[in-house]
Amino acid sequence: MKSQKKKILVIEDDEIISDNLKNLLELQNYEVWVAENGKEGIDKAYIFKPDLVICDIMMPDITGFEVIEILSRENDLKQLPFLYLTALIDITNFRKGMNLGADDYIFKPYDSENLLLVIKNRLEKFELIRSIALEQKSNKNYQNESEKIIIKLGNKSYPLNYKEIIYLMAERQYSNVYTTGQKKFIIKKSLKNWEMILPKSSFIRIHRSCIININQVNKIEKNSLNQYSVHLNNSNNAIQVSRRFYKNLKKLSV
Repeated sequence: MKSQKKKILVIEDDEIISDNLKNLLELQNYEVWVAENGKEGIDKAYIFKPDLVICDIMMPDITGFEVIEILSRENDLKQLPFLYLTALIDITNFRKGMNLGADDYIFKPYDSENLLLVIKNRLEKFELIRSIALEQKSNKNYQNESEKIIIKLGNKSYPLNYKEIIYLMAERQYSNVYTTGQKKFIIKKSLKNWEMILPKSSFIRIHRSCIININQVNKIEKNSLNQYSVHLNNSNNAIQVSRRFYKNLKKLSV
């Protein structure tokens, strides 16, 4: 399978330098976008979603310091490698840029071999950090989906996977738990307690007395009075949604 090109955004107001950089990086099989000022660079970063940014500091409209400060407010951009390309050899500017989150400084006139090495190292480090984060997220999602609860019926205990639950209906201090195996369990646990342990990505409350598994929704109906009801898998009866919990239906794209 052909690997996807790494994307680099160059923000530089000197056309000769930006053209040279573009040619150099494209020869190394990078996908390159160029912006001639800070504002254009910010706009293109939002669209392009680069893997690395090379940015001049002294630009007429928005400085490189302001560019990184604005981009760092975006969750999907604040972690990307940011390199300053500058003629300002000043410890104050260096510290300011690093404090804002810059990963490195490349001083003009730059050495092409050194620049490419810095880019390669920063991209590899960023890819490693991103892969670790994705793995952690995947593991967390897997753990949530595979969690089981032990329910007791008389003297016996049963492990029940959350995904097997279709819905829960409150009845005084008990909960009736309806499952995909067409089984009903009566458990001494309030819906408030269930809300604390059930994955919020899969379960929503649609009534004071009812929590449903959104993955088990078969159909949603809306009557002439603008009232919603939900039809669930393996269930013949529709469950009325109370107005108080209409907002939870957003998870069902209503």
